[in-house]
Amino acid sequence: MNPKHDIKQKPRIETLQIFGTTLLSKRGLIAWSTLALGLGLTWLVTVHLHEQSMRAAGQQYSLLARKVVSDIRQRLIDHEQILLGGAGLFDAAGDVSRQQWRDYVARLRLSENYPGIQGVGFSLAIRPQDLDTHIAGMRGEGFADYAVKPAGERTLYTSIVLLEPFSGRNLAAFGYDMFSEQTRRTAMTRAVEEGGTAISGKVRLLQETHGREQAGFLMYVPVYYAEQPTDTAEARWRALRGFVYSPYRMDDLMRGIVGEQRQLIGFTVHDGETPTEGNLLHDSDLVDEASDAEAAHDGTFASTHNINAFGRTWTVVTHSRPAFERGFEDAVDWLTPALGTGISMSLFVVLLVLLGHRERAMNMARTLAAREAASERRFRHLFLNMGQGVLIHGPDGRITEVNPAAERIFGQPKASLLGLNSAFAGRQTMHEDESPCLPQELPAHRVPLEEGQAVTGAVIGIRDHANEAWRWLRIDAYAAYSGADNSAPHIYEVFTDITDQKQIERMKNEFVSTVSHELRTPLTSISGALGMVNAGKVGEMPAEMHQLVSIALKNSKRLSQLINDLLDIEKVSAGKMEFAMQPQALGPLVEQAVENNQPFAHERGVRLHLETLPDVTVTVDAQRLAQVLANLLSNAIKFSPADSQIEVAMEMREGSARVSVIDHGCGIPDAFRNRIFQKFSQADASDSRSKGGTGLGLAITRELVERMGGHIGFESQEGEGSVFWFEFPCNGSLDDPSSVLPAGTPGAVLVIDDGDSVMLDQAGGKLEFTLVRTGSEAHAELEADAHAAICLNPNLRDGSGTELFRYIRSTPHTRDTPLILLSEPAPSPAGAATDGAAAAIRWMIPPVSSAELRDAIEDMLLRRSERQLRVLYVEDDTDLHHVIPAMLSRECEFDCVSTVAEGRTYLQQRTYDAVILDIDLPDGLGFSLIAASRRFQPNARIVILSGKTVRAVDAERVERVLLKSAVSPADLLDALGLSPTWRKIDGKP
Repeated sequence: MNPKHDIKQKPRIETLQIFGTTLLSKRGLIAWSTLALGLGLTWLVTVHLHEQSMRAAGQQYSLLARKVVSDIRQRLIDHEQILLGGAGLFDAAGDVSRQQWRDYVARLRLSENYPGIQGVGFSLAIRPQDLDTHIAGMRGEGFADYAVKPAGERTLYTSIVLLEPFSGRNLAAFGYDMFSEQTRRTAMTRAVEEGGTAISGKVRLLQETHGREQAGFLMYVPVYYAEQPTDTAEARWRALRGFVYSPYRMDDLMRGIVGEQRQLIGFTVHDGETPTEGNLLHDSDLVDEASDAEAAHDGTFASTHNINAFGRTWTVVTHSRPAFERGFEDAVDWLTPALGTGISMSLFVVLLVLLGHRERAMNMARTLAAREAASERRFRHLFLNMGQGVLIHGPDGRITEVNPAAERIFGQPKASLLGLNSAFAGRQTMHEDESPCLPQELPAHRVPLEEGQAVTGAVIGIRDHANEAWRWLRIDAYAAYSGADNSAPHIYEVFTDITDQKQIERMKNEFVSTVSHELRTPLTSISGALGMVNAGKVGEMPAEMHQLVSIALKNSKRLSQLINDLLDIEKVSAGKMEFAMQPQALGPLVEQAVENNQPFAHERGVRLHLETLPDVTVTVDAQRLAQVLANLLSNAIKFSPADSQIEVAMEMREGSARVSVIDHGCGIPDAFRNRIFQKFSQADASDSRSKGGTGLGLAITRELVERMGGHIGFESQEGEGSVFWFEFPCNGSLDDPSSVLPAGTPGAVLVIDDGDSVMLDQAGGKLEFTLVRTGSEAHAELEADAHAAICLNPNLRDGSGTELFRYIRSTPHTRDTPLILLSEPAPSPAGAATDGAAAAIRWMIPPVSSAELRDAIEDMLLRRSERQLRVLYVEDDTDLHHVIPAMLSRECEFDCVSTVAEGRTYLQQRTYDAVILDIDLPDGLGFSLIAASRRFQPNARIVILSGKTVRAVDAERVERVLLKSAVSPADLLDALGLSPTWRKIDGKP
């Protein structure tokens, strides 16, 4: 059985058990009640919506049914008008020729305007005595086979003599006596006796000669001879000339009347008031050849209507068709119950989950409460018994808790320390150096730490009045916030007594110093005596002895050099080395150093080449600078192959003079580069024997350069040589000793002070001071203009000092501006770096004169202008490790790594001004380094350089997002905050 699998399964099993218990418990009734209520409401809403839909469908169906009936009634009226027009033609013309009748009917365009009508004809009324004459006349017109059909004797004949169109099915009706058939005769008789239009009952038309047989009927309008009375039925029979009529095939007629509505509504037409199979005139389902399903469909809606037309009653029975009913089928019909059921079930499950989580949360709360109590007991035990002293400051800065170790360290009881702002109050203190140190009072507004941040490493001494001795303490301060808005900081001060450690260090330094001084005198004698013997001052020596003396002399000189280096490094570390800083012409100093090292170069077979030097001055100690040059030149000579050349060059770089010593030796191994300036460091231990040296030269060189206000560095490629360089701010050329401000530096300085911390005057220099006295005035100035530097009194009376500090260090256009704080020495506030121009900060104890302030600002501007940005580039494409740094080789110094793990290590161990991240890395996403960058490099700008598009929510977490496919040097400079006025190359923007 897999233990990991069991560990993963256990919470799931517990969760299911809790939910199962909840489902069957009293608390589960809430969920069950909610489910029942939801399903009930869903049913009610579904029924209501269905009823509304049915009402709307019923109304629409009624409109369609009435329209069908109305259309049928209207079409019959329209057909009557056709026949009345034909009768009018006879009334007007008397005898109507066959051609006149053809023209009349053609004008009607029956097939287009009156679909379903078979034709329009005239049936001539013939008395028995006129029958033979009529037949002879018709045959005389060319109808040789003409006869009145059917044969037989009758009191009145009505032969069809005109019928248009006179073709097709209609030919079968030519000569037919309609009065001979009972149904037709009934309609014709009613037309004469009532003196109007009449239609017949259901008949089989003579035109049913082929195809599917349809039910038919005929419409008649009587025609009378002119100038004969027609006021009575008997008179009308005497004056009867014939009938204008139309035969109708019922299915064709209905198709032309109803049209597209037949898809939505079906109907039957019956001749008579009672619908029967025998009197069926038309069935739309049969005519439209409906599918079996549609034919079997009874229809949700049905209605019956009567049409009284021209003496007959037609019964129209309508019903809805599936197409009509589908039109009223809505997604709501099924969506409503589905959604309602789904929502009800979801609420049921959610309530069960919530109730289960509540039960689980209560269990967890009880467990956490027990753990918290145990943790509190452990913390209390540790707090009371740890060897380090701990003071806890509340939000107001006053001490709220003291552990026994702190009582012992400060020699005061807890009661006397509670309520104080600092345990140092009233004590004589001494800071070890100018590194970040805590002030003597530590109220919360003086230490603007963020949650989890710390001020560490400060060392301070307190005077022990009991024995007049100093006790040295290492102080670490940590911040923890509480309150609803995290606005109540608690500061934890941890004091570690390092007095014994300091004493050991002092004893070690004193021992090294004493031994070195004690050895110097006898070594001088030894070296002098050996030199005389080696030079033959005491006579000739055998060759073997001469070799031994030479070895002894060489090693005595090495020992002397080691002693001198030990003394120098001890003096520099202890701050006891004095510097005579004066403006010096740099060129002659470099020339003299080259000349002094020519003999050593000649001895090694190496040439020294001095390039043309610009005429500039720097402020240095000439003797110490000569020592720097001697160390760099001797190293280059020792590590250069015979018959090679060492170049010494000087160039101007952004207001500074850089001196470079270039050799073509073996170079520096990559593994040794981060230790090149450490004490007793050499790339190969054998170098101390083969090349000579103590391993202290470069460490001393760096200390000397930095103590004189300069910078030192190197560039090397293994197997091809090295370039060691140092640079100092230049005071200008000898002919033009102008201001030390770099070219193009803006001169506006904002001073925020409501007291007399700064004694301002505008005389001299390029700097112009603007004084404001309140936080609101300061905000207006900061938002309106850019400033070369800002001078802030953090203890403004209106209490805005700390807020202004946070604003300056968090706002993009001021975060890089050099900042001078007018206050007692204090630790670097959160958000202020100690080693970068991007977050330069300096403390000055008021009162400060304009000259002092001007000198400090000019120095900070020079340091900022001369320094390259340090950039960490996290990218797994090693080709880009060369391309991107090459783009910014003048502006930035890069560390390139390929994984998240390497990036996190570098962030914790080094200081950077910017971090460039790729997204996809071999061991994770680059996004995971954002939090580490914010924590360990709070002042660094974070830039994502990716081949993919980054989501807006991720882009908001960093300063800039750039795409690899479109990136340019200008884009990178802008993303890293290097505007054209901030940095110049070769004097040009």
